[in-house]
Amino acid sequence: MLAHRISLIAMHSGALAYRTDLPRDQVQQTAELLRDNADRAVTELREVLGVLRGEGEPEQPVGPQPALRSLTDLVEETRAGGTEVALGVDLDGGALGTVPRTVSRHAYRVVQEALTNARKHAPGMPVEVELTGGPSRGLNFLVRNPPAPYGAAAPTSESSGMGLVGLRERVTLGGGRLAYGPDRAGRFVLHGRLPWDE
Repeated sequence: MLAHRISLIAMHSGALAYRTDLPRDQVQQTAELLRDNADRAVTELREVLGVLRGEGEPEQPVGPQPALRSLTDLVEETRAGGTEVALGVDLDGGALGTVPRTVSRHAYRVVQEALTNARKHAPGMPVEVELTGGPSRGLNFLVRNPPAPYGAAAPTSESSGMGLVGLRERVTLGGGRLAYGPDRAGRFVLHGRLPWDE
């Protein structure tokens, strides 16, 4: 059904692009059809992603979701677990609480997963977390850590349940972008941007 809706959107938008002779009322009807199908497609996509992630299962969070206001607690918990974390925040207005709610939740999950991955794949190695931006620049995030030393213990099975692919989906659905991988120095880097909009 989702593929059908997307094909309808493509077909009708293509027709609008090439048919300059259409009466105004037909253009309006087609635009409304496009809007309705786009709304339904987004709803269906969310339902599919929810099924894939197991929404509604007992272990899924149903209460208030953590946001950047809780970031310092997350960093302290990570430090208490033996990982050195350097946190840098440079936001217009200064406070993590000024970030819009939805963006704040997405960014928190990004940092949480990055810290989990650092503990998992490079235990004991320091991690740098940087958040910068503001209403005119969006929220930029950067998390990096050096690789584990040669011969270090095998990665643990610890996971926050999102994974990097899930994070990329989350950030993309939020209108942002996310990239990750090793840099030239061999450090693992996760970086991206979210729009400041609610």
